[in-house]
Amino acid sequence: MATEATTPAFLSSAVLAVAMYDGDTNGTTWIAATPAALHLTTNGGSSYTAITTANGLPTMDVRGIAFHQGLTTPSLFAVATSLGLAVTRDGGANFTVFAGGSGLANDCRGVDFFDGNTNSGFIRCAVATSSGVWVCTDLTTGAPPTASWTPRTVAANGLASNDCWAVRYDENDTSGATFWAGTWFSGSGNGGLSRTANHGTSFSNSLPFTFVWAIDVHPTVPSNVIAGLVQGVAVTTNGGTSWTVHTNQSTGGALPASDCHGVSFAGTTAGTWLAATEEGLVATTNGTLAAPTFTRFRKGTTTAYSRLHVTETLPASTAIRYQILDRNWVPLPDAVLSGNAAGLVPDASGTIDLRAIPVGTYPVIQVRAILSTSAPASTPQLQDLTLIYEY
Repeated sequence: MATEATTPAFLSSAVLAVAMYDGDTNGTTWIAATPAALHLTTNGGSSYTAITTANGLPTMDVRGIAFHQGLTTPSLFAVATSLGLAVTRDGGANFTVFAGGSGLANDCRGVDFFDGNTNSGFIRCAVATSSGVWVCTDLTTGAPPTASWTPRTVAANGLASNDCWAVRYDENDTSGATFWAGTWFSGSGNGGLSRTANHGTSFSNSLPFTFVWAIDVHPTVPSNVIAGLVQGVAVTTNGGTSWTVHTNQSTGGALPASDCHGVSFAGTTAGTWLAATEEGLVATTNGTLAAPTFTRFRKGTTTAYSRLHVTETLPASTAIRYQILDRNWVPLPDAVLSGNAAGLVPDASGTIDLRAIPVGTYPVIQVRAILSTSAPASTPQLQDLTLIYEY
């Protein structure tokens, strides 16, 4: 492991996964994964330690990280990768890889520990893979760790789909038998959420035909569960009997129209949780779980639309006109943007002025390009389109 600079370059890189060690009550110990390394800090980011394949990780294609939160130090954590599950007992200095010949599927997408010790001191662990959920009840706490793995699948156990991306233990069940799995609708099953109360021997399924990226279970109210979806967040207050799905449209643009890769309850208040999306972080700190008020964090705040800039090639007898649409694909009326109904034509610099559009009324806009030609051998070409905002 190598010590990194106070402000390492990875802070401006793509972050693939992140995990925080809850045993540090100051909240200063976490790991962030990038394509180059795992970056571990124990002082709130003042310095980082880089952990790489040189320490025994099978690849830096990292999909998930989990600390064991029941230990007094952050020495035991697991890393789900495309080439197996890497487990360390010495804080990342060395790893044991479970994959293929060691009884676990190679393609690991998510991992979680049951944070209480069961079965005479052994640790329970569940791993989301492309071939179902794999579980163990005998992960040792010594170095190097050992474990035996059992697959839980659609055919054998009633999992919603073998195409699994997330897994989360319900720590309210002190036996460690209850966990949730997030799956994708695919050829192997209907997808959605699967819950087990017997460590995967059987499952009850809900929210079918969906694609689940992430799950979290409330720390004190097990009936409250949130799931990050492709295009939204689903919440239940009755253990999965029914779900409320929050989307970009249903929240008036508060949730981005993009995938939600991470969800987390913040404390014990039911209506306080975070959602990590491809367009930024969303938080809710008031309201109920099913009807929260959202705050969206992003770089800058849009105060006005500025202009649309296009680069075109228009042979003789061809044209491209543009319409500005609202979130429901309805063209803005001419009273808001003059000429929009017939289609807007850029000026000589390739610009269409959008400053007349009120952001409060239209927090989301979309662009339609209409290509036309009266010469069969000629085709207009749109090379580039850029929507510019003012902050």
